[in-house]
Amino acid sequence: MSPMDYARLGRLVLAKTVDRLGGVPATAYRLDIGTSLLKAYLDGDRPIPDELLLIAADLILEELPSLTSQASDPRSDSRPTR
Repeated sequence: MSPMDYARLGRLVLAKTVDRLGGVPATAYRLDIGTSLLKAYLDGDRPIPDELLLIAADLILEELPSLTSQASDPRSDSRPTR
């Protein structure tokens, strides 16, 4: 993945996090950063630290409990048994 693609992916992850958490202020609070810094990341004005992307991904997953619980429950495997 090129640095340009990685930067775009990071902005998409942060944008999805903002969408899931209900806005920039709520997301900035959950990420423990200022709103102006989050906006700079979203606008591509600053590179997004890998650690912040991992936290954002975790926050998205927390908002999808049914998906994460199914993925961790072996009984949810829908493949037919032989």
